[in-house]
Amino acid sequence: MKCVGNRAYTSGAFTLVELLVVIAILTILAGLLLPALQGVAGIARNTSCINNQRQIGMWGWDYIGEWNGVLPHNGGSWASAWTGYKTLSGSSWYQKNPEWKKKKSGTILHCPQAIISAPPNTADWWAYSRYTNSYGLNFFLGGANSTSCPARPTKKLLTTRKFWFGDTGAAVNANGKYDYDYLLYLNAWSGFNGHYSPWSWTYRKKVTSHPDDGANFTFGDGHVEKVSYEQFHSMTSSEKTKFHGGWW
Repeated sequence: MKCVGNRAYTSGAFTLVELLVVIAILTILAGLLLPALQGVAGIARNTSCINNQRQIGMWGWDYIGEWNGVLPHNGGSWASAWTGYKTLSGSSWYQKNPEWKKKKSGTILHCPQAIISAPPNTADWWAYSRYTNSYGLNFFLGGANSTSCPARPTKKLLTTRKFWFGDTGAAVNANGKYDYDYLLYLNAWSGFNGHYSPWSWTYRKKVTSHPDDGANFTFGDGHVEKVSYEQFHSMTSSEKTKFHGGWW
């Protein structure tokens, strides 16, 4: 307390000790709140991913209506003897989506969690076709055309328990970035090279995934459902076949 003439007053300035105590308290509070905030942000990104897939599913049904019951399909070659439905088109399924024509990131073709956790090989999403999309079409619903597959993939192949689109696979390349695929196989090859199962399953112990290490899938009736790695691998063979379709 200081005196000036006959008046006394108390200084309003913080002492160094008081300031350090305040900083310590704020640091502790930030440490407690940060995980919760990160969790909320993760839930928000997962919700955005689910909404993206709902919109992709709605577009899929619009496409079916415009093309006499034919599903969005892969029209190009992709590996060895396997080809897409070249007699129907020469483009991949996502290139048929109007969002692809915008040629920019942040469309319904981009999972916000994948972009953060499994960053694509280049910041320019349009430098190479695979980087334009982080969702995959079920291989057994318009991915490949062969003697084992129907000549025209039509809506009769869709079921409420068979997934149609989903978080696609990704594989780490030489520069530590990720190469995405645009088809999901999920049969006996599941997990090979990271391309054949969702990125959130392949790297579930290494990157921040959707909640519960789940992958989001759009089913034939348009609903979106999260399925974890453990859930899928606890399925029986017949349940897995119903889930991904298998060979016809």
